Amino acid sequence: MKNTLNLKTLRKAACIFAVAGLFSCSTEEQLENVEQLDVETSALSGKKVKTTDKNCRKGFHEAQFYVPKGTDHNRLDSKNDKEVDDRSCHYNYTQKGTAGIYRLKAKTNHIDNNETRIERATKRAGKRKKGNGVTFSGYCTINRVGFQAKKHFNTRTKFSDNNGTYFIQAKGTHDHKTIGSKDPAILLLIAKPVYKKQKNQAPKFLHFEILSEQITKRGGESSDGRELVVLTTVKKGERFKVEMKNFFKTDKDQYVEIKVAGKTHNFKVPNTVATIKNKKTNKKEKKTQFGNQAKIRFGAYRCKYGEAEILWDTVKATIVNKQ
Repeated sequence: MKNTLNLKTLRKAACIFAVAGLFSCSTEEQLENVEQLDVETSALSGKKVKTTDKNCRKGFHEAQFYVPKGTDHNRLDSKNDKEVDDRSCHYNYTQKGTAGIYRLKAKTNHIDNNETRIERATKRAGKRKKGNGVTFSGYCTINRVGFQAKKHFNTRTKFSDNNGTYFIQAKGTHDHKTIGSKDPAILLLIAKPVYKKQKNQAPKFLHFEILSEQITKRGGESSDGRELVVLTTVKKGERFKVEMKNFFKTDKDQYVEIKVAGKTHNFKVPNTVATIKNKKTNKKEKKTQFGNQAKIRFGAYRCKYGEAEILWDTVKATIVNKQ
């Protein structure tokens, strides 16, 4: 009788431990169940930087800027090879077939204190004039994004939710800078994972939600001067087309037009009125902050938790910069 009770007790305990283990193992790795890619690593050329970052993998490229040797599948302009801006020393930019692979690991920026990233940039339209701007198109595949299951679960439209990874952004400086970055983003597209909670089981991954993070005032960052707009959803591993145009509709009005996975979104960039101190008179004056350039960056940017993996292929860009 005692042996029978012990056996029942052991079975019950095993079930309890199994359920507990299921939830304790609900990490980003298990939830997304990502298959590792068999990549063709390219020979890279670039100046090494000195780093003691423990997150840098031995033997991996530690430069910030470099150019893949051989066939560069994400080349935008054959007359001006664009370098990779790599601030994630744990992985290099690599290629598989005709796709460029942008892979990040959290907290591996060995260059500066900004977000981890591997990105590329188009040329700049540096003249504020009607018709000037950058038109970009390419195909994107999102395999995984930065994600931590235990924090900010399914709070995607709040800036307190640090999950997700940006994959393309419209850039552009402006007159009379008062706040924000020296090279500010106007609009960024971010992919965030959506999960469905299940009773006594690990949450079920559904899809990625694509949001537009766009400024409400020039130089705006995070919740202070930006807003999140839900655009569409895409499946993990699904190849979808991305089109972005960052341009001046008039000599003073800048727009960003987007088409992602068949969904369109048009955004008029605000011309913000700011209080500026006149250096000559030492008096404060009201000045309008107009945009004065347009550029687009793409790849993978931001990975606060875990890892991100985004592929780009068949990318191209056209720049109009009339003087």
